[in-house]
Amino acid sequence: MPSSVTLVDANVVIYAHEQGVFPALLDGNQLAVCPQVVLEAIYFVGPTARMAITLTPFLNAGQLLLEEATVAEVHTFTVQCPRSGLGMGETESLAIVLSRAASFCTADKRAMRVMHLLGMQGHWVSLEQLYTNSALDGAQLEPQWRTAAWTLT
Repeated sequence: MPSSVTLVDANVVIYAHEQGVFPALLDGNQLAVCPQVVLEAIYFVGPTARMAITLTPFLNAGQLLLEEATVAEVHTFTVQCPRSGLGMGETESLAIVLSRAASFCTADKRAMRVMHLLGMQGHWVSLEQLYTNSALDGAQLEPQWRTAAWTLT
């Protein structure tokens, strides 16, 4: 996995789709997801209806990368953080971050707390930074998506 790739969790994918900026994020950033994120996006239920988000066209076009953690990577992560309370997508993503020193974009408080506890703060990337890389206006982003959110953990 190239060091310039940033893993994103399902919340990032869903939020970017809701805002209509996901393709623009891909234009300005090299992003990756783990398989669980692909599944969570497909089964997303919005406030009023099911909103299936299909990432397959982006994956097939090479605009979005699919990264899978190995069994050894997940084992190493769960040994270091046995009771994280994280979902499967965050667990797999953080296993990759821990073993491959990848970057990770999330607003999940538990995931951010685990990153802090394991000394991985330097691998966290805010959605605000991804917006900046894509020349998108992040002025309307909610606080949890901003760089300053790290201090909220």
